[in-house]
Amino acid sequence: MEQQHLAIATVPIQSWETLYDWDQALATGTIFPGLNKPFFVLEENPFETGFKPDENASPEQQERERLMKEISALSFALDDTVLYLDTHPESAEAMELRKTLIEQRKGLLKEFDEKFYALTKDCMGCWGEGPMPWEGACI
Repeated sequence: MEQQHLAIATVPIQSWETLYDWDQALATGTIFPGLNKPFFVLEENPFETGFKPDENASPEQQERERLMKEISALSFALDDTVLYLDTHPESAEAMELRKTLIEQRKGLLKEFDEKFYALTKDCMGCWGEGPMPWEGACI
């Protein structure tokens, strides 16, 4: 059998750097620009266009979608930061960012909970004051 060389993707060792803003990070799949390496080529990346609210939606739905998008972006940034801390536990910058992201996420979850409905088991919303998700609360 002939010996063949396998192609192995190389990923640089992570180092702390200027991070993407959270919307760009969510669209790109990493908070670290240095790790944004092409995996495969797309002529057009549908995620790079970002969040576009439905212009025909009610103001309440637009606000709900805006908050959901912010929560998603912050949650992604928090997850990526925690993964970075798995390999760089001594990073003071990452620890501080983690702490900040946790507080911001808690605030957004609380705001969403108060305006609409509970998203997580940690939210203390009153389900009895409005429709349940299966009754149209999420529309």
